[in-house]
Amino acid sequence: MKRRQAATAVAVLAALSVGSVVDERLQDPNEVLERPYDHHAALGDEVAMRTGTVVVHGVDGAAKVRTFKTLASTPGVWLLVDVSFTAKDSTQSVAGGTVVAADGRRFGGKQAVMTSCGVSIPGVAHHCRQLFELPRGVLAGASFEVSTAGRGQADDVAVIDLGIDQAKATRLEASTSTFDADKEGA
Repeated sequence: MKRRQAATAVAVLAALSVGSVVDERLQDPNEVLERPYDHHAALGDEVAMRTGTVVVHGVDGAAKVRTFKTLASTPGVWLLVDVSFTAKDSTQSVAGGTVVAADGRRFGGKQAVMTSCGVSIPGVAHHCRQLFELPRGVLAGASFEVSTAGRGQADDVAVIDLGIDQAKATRLEASTSTFDADKEGA
């Protein structure tokens, strides 16, 4: 009888241990429900999201940006991201995008030159350029994230591979050009 009780106790302890390990590995259901849904794509791909379609057409680099009669230079590089957004059912605008370096660092938000994509009406593509001041050495392997709600809110997020390899990163960082946001639209 004691053998059976010992075997039962060992089985119960083993089951509790397995259950504890499984419980640690499961995600919190609320976290899963609140997490944005990422749509991964490449440069030039249309990304259909709940509120509309976004396309990142290309990227370019500049050493300086001119806007509102001000010239902003950087020791790094200004990355220009060409974006278009077509709203689906109602007037929408895309939230400020974020450039994500291959090492996970995120760039965006408040900076020397702020750009906004404005508003898109349903069915009409709205084109704009978003500007990001980046340090040297982060362009290779970078991606671009954009949504209509902003990161951290439960909505679709387009995650675009910018297609920047080391050779292209070197070329973009070596740019000596000036981007005129007033004339070229940003």
